[in-house]
Amino acid sequence: GSGDADMADDVRGPLRRLLATRDLGPGDMPGGKLKVATADDDAARAAPTPAPPRRFARQVNKIADEKDWAAGAELEGWLEGFDALGASYARTEVHRQQWEWAQGLYALRQLGMLREDATALGVGTGAEPMMYLLANQLASVTAVDKYRSPFLNSQYPRMLKDPSEYAKIEYDHDRLRVLHMDATELAFDDESFDIVWGFSTIENIGGHGAAGAAMREMARVVRPGGTLVVSTQLILNGVAHYSSALSLFRRDFFLPDELEEHVVVPALEAGMSLLEEVDLSISDESLADVLNIDNYQSCVNAKPHVVMHQQGSVWTSVVLVFTKPAAPAGAADATDEAAAVAG
Repeated sequence: GSGDADMADDVRGPLRRLLATRDLGPGDMPGGKLKVATADDDAARAAPTPAPPRRFARQVNKIADEKDWAAGAELEGWLEGFDALGASYARTEVHRQQWEWAQGLYALRQLGMLREDATALGVGTGAEPMMYLLANQLASVTAVDKYRSPFLNSQYPRMLKDPSEYAKIEYDHDRLRVLHMDATELAFDDESFDIVWGFSTIENIGGHGAAGAAMREMARVVRPGGTLVVSTQLILNGVAHYSSALSLFRRDFFLPDELEEHVVVPALEAGMSLLEEVDLSISDESLADVLNIDNYQSCVNAKPHVVMHQQGSVWTSVVLVFTKPAAPAGAADATDEAAAVAG
């Protein structure tokens, strides 16, 4: 009915506004540079607009940019995130993967989520350092991935038995548990964790439909007042990047509209709110350093490693932080009273 249409418009609004911040069009890459669409190329494209208001001194919800390493308020505090994660090399080795971790850690710190009584869930964690760092700061951390799958079992054969073998930092072993689990079917009760995160997870789990299912599951297990941090790959030039359904390791990146439909909207419908609008602007420096990875082995150690070009598609990382509104004061007491009366 019309009510359903109105709701759909409401949840799509936050992302639809951000899509006008920067729109890059399909094009060749002469000299290794991405051709940026202008109004003359296509009058229908939105002109660049100022970055949206940010929640903290540094923008959290945004795409990766080389300038993040060189400028902005609280730069040293942001860079210190690399040190805490055992990745001090990333202070100077500009790479979008470590950028995702630093953005997520900065957001959690600014939101006051790194508390001794808090619990966290990492989804699709592999052996990334965030689980080890948070095990030193929170009451408990649970890390899940398909560790028994052929791909991950070959990389981390002892993760389920002894995750310390893959730790780059010292951590509290008693506060970390590692489980084999599917991101689309999290075996936890509703509202079980204060923090849920998934770095470059949802594009690797079987297509956009699976990504949406994972977003709903991650949002479901976040407690009121909690935080969900997600990163994935956003296509900048309008050329889709999909894997064959028969691929052993699928990687399905997102066009802006697909990011809306399969990532943002499922989280919003599950009760989350975007921390802030997303800044899709990107510097000329990043666009001048597009890295062609069609022959990945030849450039695996190349830096900067921020904007990628593969099979015609140009993409980079995007971080999205969501919060779940806290329960109204007294709501829990009222629920307990109602349950007592019913009993």
